[in-house]
Amino acid sequence: MKKLKSILGLFLFMAIVGCNEQKKTCICTTTYSGEGSEYYKDETLTIESYNGCSNEDTTVSDGELTIRLRCTEK
Repeated sequence: MKKLKSILGLFLFMAIVGCNEQKKTCICTTTYSGEGSEYYKDETLTIESYNGCSNEDTTVSDGELTIRLRCTEK
């Protein structure tokens, strides 16, 4: 599970770091599903990004627990 959280942290870091000077506000929603998901609460985060927002789902799974991240521009 720590590996999944590390990967999720990397995705958020990549969303924040960029080289364009114009900042965008992104709303990122994290949802959990599968075995063990009852121990996690779905989260909504607001981040400032220089890259813009991907507007695509990013999914990470260890075969049991799946974490889905979606960032959209505010």
